[in-house]
Amino acid sequence: KTNEDYVRLDWSTADETNNAYFTIERSFNGEDFEGIRTLVGAGNSQEVNNYFFVDKDAKSGNNFYRLRQAET
Repeated sequence: KTNEDYVRLDWSTADETNNAYFTIERSFNGEDFEGIRTLVGAGNSQEVNNYFFVDKDAKSGNNFYRLRQAET
């Protein structure tokens, strides 16, 4: 979701196994990504988990995002 002042990223998982954390990465050109935030994962879960992050430093134009998941 976008707003004039920020971008809100929402995602859900249905099942997590040994999920230590997610790293949110951002790029302005779609090729060169940098980590901008780390969020703790649920570890082991067979329930739906909802996550979100608000990027208040997004630039005008295109912002590309991706998630990296790290296991314990």
